[in-house]
Amino acid sequence: ISKDTTIRTPKAIVIKKTNESKVIEGYKCEKYVIDYTDTSKIVSWVTNDIALNSSDLLKLINMGFRGKSPFSKTNLSDIKGTALETIITKKDGSSTKITITEISKKKPDAVVFSYDGYNVADARSIPMFGGN
Repeated sequence: ISKDTTIRTPKAIVIKKTNESKVIEGYKCEKYVIDYTDTSKIVSWVTNDIALNSSDLLKLINMGFRGKSPFSKTNLSDIKGTALETIITKKDGSSTKITITEISKKKPDAVVFSYDGYNVADARSIPMFGGN
Protein backbone atom coordinates (compact mmCIF):
# COMPACT_ATOMS: atom_id res chain seq x y z
CA ILE A 1 0.00 0.00 0.00
CA SER A 2 1.46 3.33 -0.99
CA LYS A 3 0.89 6.44 1.05
CA ASP A 4 0.72 9.94 -0.43
CA THR A 5 3.51 11.90 1.25
CA THR A 6 3.12 15.04 -0.79
CA ILE A 7 3.60 18.14 1.33
CA ARG A 8 1.57 21.09 0.18
CA THR A 9 2.90 24.48 1.15
CA PRO A 10 1.11 27.75 0.53
CA LYS A 11 2.23 29.71 -2.48
CA ALA A 12 3.69 33.17 -2.12
CA ILE A 13 1.53 36.07 -1.03
CA VAL A 14 1.62 38.85 -3.61
CA ILE A 15 0.83 42.43 -2.54
CA LYS A 16 0.39 44.95 -5.32
CA LYS A 17 -0.44 48.65 -5.14
CA THR A 18 -2.38 49.72 -8.23
CA ASN A 19 -2.65 53.19 -9.77
CA GLU A 20 -6.38 53.31 -8.98
CA SER A 21 -7.87 55.65 -6.38
CA LYS A 22 -11.32 56.66 -5.16
CA VAL A 23 -12.87 58.72 -2.37
CA ILE A 24 -14.59 56.88 0.50
CA GLU A 25 -16.30 58.88 3.26
CA GLY A 26 -14.38 61.96 2.09
CA TYR A 27 -10.94 60.28 2.24
CA LYS A 28 -8.78 59.64 -0.82
CA CYS A 29 -8.01 55.91 -0.96
CA GLU A 30 -5.58 53.89 -3.04
CA LYS A 31 -6.26 50.35 -4.21
CA TYR A 32 -4.16 47.39 -3.05
CA VAL A 33 -4.56 43.79 -4.17
CA ILE A 34 -3.34 41.04 -1.85
CA ASP A 35 -3.32 37.68 -3.59
CA TYR A 36 -3.06 34.51 -1.53
CA THR A 37 -2.57 32.53 -4.72
CA ASP A 38 -3.83 29.24 -3.29
CA THR A 39 -6.76 30.44 -1.16
CA SER A 40 -8.11 33.94 -1.65
CA LYS A 41 -7.73 37.44 -3.02
CA ILE A 42 -8.21 40.68 -1.09
CA VAL A 43 -8.92 44.05 -2.69
CA SER A 44 -8.43 46.86 -0.18
CA TRP A 45 -8.92 50.62 -0.49
CA VAL A 46 -6.47 52.36 1.87
CA THR A 47 -6.21 55.99 2.99
CA ASN A 48 -3.15 57.67 4.47
CA ASP A 49 -5.34 60.31 6.13
CA ILE A 50 -6.17 58.15 9.17
CA ALA A 51 -3.43 57.15 11.62
CA LEU A 52 -4.36 53.47 12.17
CA ASN A 53 -1.85 51.44 10.19
CA SER A 54 -3.11 48.33 8.36
CA SER A 55 -0.08 46.36 9.55
CA ASP A 56 -0.85 47.20 13.20
CA LEU A 57 -4.51 46.33 12.65
CA LEU A 58 -3.55 42.94 11.18
CA LYS A 59 -1.41 42.24 14.27
CA LEU A 60 -4.47 42.88 16.46
CA ILE A 61 -6.60 40.60 14.28
CA ASN A 62 -3.97 37.85 14.43
CA MET A 63 -3.86 38.08 18.24
CA GLY A 64 -7.61 37.39 18.30
CA PHE A 65 -7.06 34.11 16.41
CA ARG A 66 -4.54 32.93 19.06
CA GLY A 67 -2.01 31.57 16.60
CA LYS A 68 -4.55 30.14 14.14
CA SER A 69 -5.01 33.19 11.91
CA PRO A 70 -5.19 32.62 8.16
CA PHE A 71 -3.27 35.90 7.86
CA SER A 72 -0.42 35.02 10.27
CA LYS A 73 2.21 34.91 7.51
CA THR A 74 1.03 38.15 5.93
CA ASN A 75 3.33 41.15 6.23
CA LEU A 76 1.49 44.37 5.50
CA SER A 77 4.33 46.65 6.58
CA ASP A 78 4.50 48.10 3.04
CA ILE A 79 0.85 49.20 3.23
CA LYS A 80 0.76 52.47 5.13
CA GLY A 81 -2.65 53.74 6.14
CA THR A 82 -6.10 52.45 7.03
CA ALA A 83 -8.31 50.23 4.88
CA LEU A 84 -11.76 51.81 4.55
CA GLU A 85 -13.13 49.16 2.19
CA THR A 86 -12.00 45.56 1.80
CA ILE A 87 -13.39 42.75 -0.33
CA ILE A 88 -12.17 39.24 0.46
CA THR A 89 -12.90 36.70 -2.29
CA LYS A 90 -12.19 33.02 -1.67
CA LYS A 91 -11.19 30.65 -4.47
CA ASP A 92 -14.68 29.09 -4.32
CA GLY A 93 -16.14 32.46 -5.38
CA SER A 94 -17.71 33.43 -2.05
CA SER A 95 -16.85 36.91 -0.84
CA THR A 96 -17.09 39.22 2.15
CA LYS A 97 -17.11 43.00 1.93
CA ILE A 98 -16.08 45.16 4.89
CA THR A 99 -16.73 48.90 4.69
CA ILE A 100 -16.02 51.50 7.35
CA THR A 101 -18.89 53.97 7.26
CA GLU A 102 -18.47 55.91 10.50
CA ILE A 103 -15.16 57.58 11.23
CA SER A 104 -14.36 59.69 14.26
CA LYS A 105 -10.90 61.07 14.94
CA LYS A 106 -11.70 62.15 18.49
CA LYS A 107 -10.52 60.14 21.46
CA PRO A 108 -13.22 57.71 22.70
CA ASP A 109 -14.81 58.33 26.08
CA ALA A 110 -13.18 56.15 28.77
CA VAL A 111 -16.61 54.86 29.81
CA VAL A 112 -16.70 52.85 26.56
CA PHE A 113 -13.94 50.64 27.99
CA SER A 114 -15.22 50.53 31.58
CA TYR A 115 -16.09 47.32 33.43
CA ASP A 116 -18.53 49.16 35.72
CA GLY A 117 -21.69 47.11 36.21
CA TYR A 118 -20.06 43.86 35.01
CA ASN A 119 -18.53 40.91 36.84
CA VAL A 120 -15.21 40.05 35.24
CA ALA A 121 -14.37 36.34 35.18
CA ASP A 122 -11.24 34.58 34.03
CA ALA A 123 -12.36 31.94 31.51
CA ARG A 124 -9.01 30.16 31.70
CA SER A 125 -10.28 28.22 34.72
CA ILE A 126 -13.12 26.67 32.67
CA PRO A 127 -12.20 23.24 31.17
CA MET A 128 -13.35 24.07 27.65
CA PHE A 129 -10.91 27.01 27.66
CA GLY A 130 -7.92 24.97 28.88
CA GLY A 131 -8.59 24.99 32.63
CA ASN A 132 -8.87 22.03 34.97
